Amino acid sequence: MKARVGLLLVVAALALSCGRRTIAPPTAPPVVPPPPRVEAVFPPARSMGVFYATAIWVQFAVAVDTTTISDRTVFFKADTRRLPATLSWDPATRRLRIAPLAGLNLRQTYTVELAAGIGFTDGSTLGQNYSWQFTTNSLRRPHSPLPLDGRLEQSPFV
Repeated sequence: MKARVGLLLVVAALALSCGRRTIAPPTAPPVVPPPPRVEAVFPPARSMGVFYATAIWVQFAVAVDTTTISDRTVFFKADTRRLPATLSWDPATRRLRIAPLAGLNLRQTYTVELAAGIGFTDGSTLGQNYSWQFTTNSLRRPHSPLPLDGRLEQSPFV
């Protein structure tokens, strides 16, 4: 009888210890702070649901030496594909605007990379590569609530 009770206690202890598993919560990758020369980026890093026709820019703390801004120092990418974009410098706001030549796709993650060689008017450089990502929204806005040209029926959006 005592052996049977002891056996039941051992089985119960094993069952309780096997049923409790500690699972560590998932951890996000560390957020890399921007270099001190980068004041702000838009869209914000890791943002989701960004409107597909939004402006893309980076604001610097010091004016950029525009001779160091080119497609070799600023990269706009979808996955690993580089996309053509127009770069324009606004000295009043110290913002570098990145305008893709084609519209952004829906539900696509885009990456903007800045090379360490970007120079500033005070003679310094960015000093390290910096990148951030954002993901576009999943629905396009309707272009016109009116019927298509040559159609007598309702618009497909009604």
